[in-house]
Amino acid sequence: MKSIGDAGEDRAVEYLQQHKLKIVERNWSGDGGEIDIIARYKKQIHFVEVKVRKNSMNEAWLAVSPTKQRRLQRTAQQWIQQHGQDKWSYQFDVIAISGQTLEHRQNVVEAST
Repeated sequence: MKSIGDAGEDRAVEYLQQHKLKIVERNWSGDGGEIDIIARYKKQIHFVEVKVRKNSMNEAWLAVSPTKQRRLQRTAQQWIQQHGQDKWSYQFDVIAISGQTLEHRQNVVEAST
């Protein structure tokens, strides 16, 4: 049986694919953490954090703390270096899911190089 988080990630993948993004990797782990979904649209890489909460969309957004954002940046930088994608542009997105509601916010974390 899938966890709520896994089911949320599956839903997020489906949403991204419907919006023409190609899923490159799921649950990629680096030294500093994990990235839920890595997707591509043309020459833009999207590092996507998925947050699922049962009753509160606001709780889902708040779960992406400044500490979590820094961890995402470090982990994404490792992925970029390992995969030779340093010439592509990239951004950090969050997909928040609560009940039947899914919200996708793009460029929510300042990309640092």
